[in-house]
Amino acid sequence: MTFFTNVRFSLILLFTLLFACKNEVQPETTATTIDTITVKTLGEYKVDLKLFPESFLQEDDLQKWTELIDLQKSMVSLKDLNPKGITVDLLALNTRIKKMEESPFPAPFDTPQIKSRLRLVGMQANKTRYFTNYYTDDSLGPAYQNLYRFYNAFVDRILSLKEEENTLKEEAEDQ
Repeated sequence: MTFFTNVRFSLILLFTLLFACKNEVQPETTATTIDTITVKTLGEYKVDLKLFPESFLQEDDLQKWTELIDLQKSMVSLKDLNPKGITVDLLALNTRIKKMEESPFPAPFDTPQIKSRLRLVGMQANKTRYFTNYYTDDSLGPAYQNLYRFYNAFVDRILSLKEEENTLKEEAEDQ
């Protein structure tokens, strides 16, 4: 009787182990799927992009500051939102921001205010890139909007710094 009990117990244990371990394969999420979801979600979020006026760039010969021009081009490219390349555009933006941080800034713009605003844009670009990989409905869109908000603040600060410099020059000339 014990032999049959042991065999029965072994068979029950064997069948339990075989059928209890279901190895369900979960489909992998591809970048294309994420990009499609991203485009649908980001379409609801409207962003405004401030560009440097052409007269401003020519006034101080800032067109030679290639890092600034490249950064602006990246932001325009990201705003156009190529559906299949938002991750690539964000990666290019991060690269250009790092390149700009490492390069020398022209004299009137080599200030902590400008550099810290640029670091904030870089931080927000990283955050937005993170949300393209680890997508959630309520986080990617606001991160995308904040990226443009921080970039616009960066542009405004450069323009206001130039205005302050011009005002100081005018006051010095008047005296």
